[in-house]
Amino acid sequence: NLPLLGKKEALNILAKPINQLKMSSDYYKAVFHLSRYPGADTESALMELVESTSNEQSIAIARRKAVEILARHNSLRAIPVIGKCLLSSDHYLVETAVWAIKELGCKDPELIKLIVNLLEDPKQNTRLIIQTLASLGVVEILPIIQLYAKETSLSPGIRGASISAIKQLSGNCNQINTLAHFLSLPNQNDRQCAVNDIINSGEIS
Repeated sequence: NLPLLGKKEALNILAKPINQLKMSSDYYKAVFHLSRYPGADTESALMELVESTSNEQSIAIARRKAVEILARHNSLRAIPVIGKCLLSSDHYLVETAVWAIKELGCKDPELIKLIVNLLEDPKQNTRLIIQTLASLGVVEILPIIQLYAKETSLSPGIRGASISAIKQLSGNCNQINTLAHFLSLPNQNDRQCAVNDIINSGEIS
């Protein structure tokens, strides 16, 4: 429901210091509308915003959206900038960066190493990290996710993503029946995760 912005107007907003904005949410509004205008100038403006070191909450929210839009625009040039976000203290930005790297199909060894290390951070979205590493073919995580898949104290979302990842990375489908069981769990989100995991595993049966 945001008012429509043209490309030039959106770029002009991003070029202004935050103290010159009419509303603190204007950066987010500009980024949101730039999703409709892929191109080199949009890419550069979004990358500059992502590299901002400001602690302003409104900028933090806009940075997350900028990372998302860069990935949706298939901006391979932005991968180094997005990669730096993996070291951010903003765990929502880190989560968006992980997703973006998956969407961009990036297999840079240094970035992969950073993502693997995020598995040790309890604040991070473990399910998304596992899905990303599986999508990128990182077989080195198999020993870790094999443990996750068997650990009944973990959420069905994490266990299911691990089982699916094991199938994707090794072809082992011994635990696929567990995903079928998850389809009958009482929690709707768990059931939706199970459907997603089954699709990712490619196990039509």
